[in-house]
Amino acid sequence: MKKFVLDSPPYEQCTADAMLIFSMQNYERLRPVYEQVKATVDCAAVFYHDIFDPGAGLLEIYAPGVSKAAAVQRMKAEVGAQQLVVFGDNRNDIPMMQVATRSVAVENAFPEVKAIANEIIPPNTTHAVAHYIARHPLSRPEKS
Repeated sequence: MKKFVLDSPPYEQCTADAMLIFSMQNYERLRPVYEQVKATVDCAAVFYHDIFDPGAGLLEIYAPGVSKAAAVQRMKAEVGAQQLVVFGDNRNDIPMMQVATRSVAVENAFPEVKAIANEIIPPNTTHAVAHYIARHPLSRPEKS
């Protein structure tokens, strides 16, 4: 796999084995791009409708081994966290939600996302994730 070197501040020392390409536009116009990527590139590709605009499509292309699930697991290990709480609204969040200690879906999430969530909170249009984090006990630092 090609190694990408980020050479602009503040990433002078950062080399990345990860890659994410993201595209959003008309769903039907983007579909052939997805089909071509799936047929010709050795990457994981996820293609889905936008939750707010069903006419819009979102295409995510990940290098092999790269995913939201892998990223949150690595972050959990690096910081030594005992629990992992994640938030999701779209189908691309499902693998990440499956590896978390606790998964939270917003009310306006796709049904498949809400079906696997441990908890459903108000829609993300009401800043529900920020409110959840602000009041959740795990988000507060321990007092010494």
